[in-house]
Amino acid sequence: MTISTEKTNHVLPAHVATTFANIENTNERNAYIAALRDTGWTLQSIAAVTGLTRERARQIHKDTRSERLPNLHPVPAVPTREVKASPVYIEPSAEGLAEMLALKPAAAAARQAASKNYAAGQRMNELIGREHHVNGVSVYRLALRLEYTHAAVRSRLRAFDKAMKSEVAA
Repeated sequence: MTISTEKTNHVLPAHVATTFANIENTNERNAYIAALRDTGWTLQSIAAVTGLTRERARQIHKDTRSERLPNLHPVPAVPTREVKASPVYIEPSAEGLAEMLALKPAAAAARQAASKNYAAGQRMNELIGREHHVNGVSVYRLALRLEYTHAAVRSRLRAFDKAMKSEVAA
């Protein structure tokens, strides 16, 4: 997991609101707003605590860039959170995919047991079943790589499962 400082839904701590309530000098207030913004706090979180609009907080930050006064108040750090890693998708093996693509026309023609392409259809079912059940390739990835519909891949998986059950029973 990576750590990120995503700038959404951050709320400044309550002591910052108290600090703003106690600041009477406008320059000191502006310096504190600029320090919060420079730390990474959002305009929305600053505006919520100060009672200013986001636009006014932005203007104060912009205007005080040239005359940065020392900030006399503690500036809290922006909270961080873990960002989920991107998922890793399992792809079909190169050999299996090449064989499935080669069998695809013949397997499509195999609609019945008497067909001369029946063996190609059975082999296609075995390859799809192996890639899905053994190698863990998702139905979506198989359909995408073979240019089949999800339903077609699931149908071949059902045929494979049915064949495997009949082999076990025999």
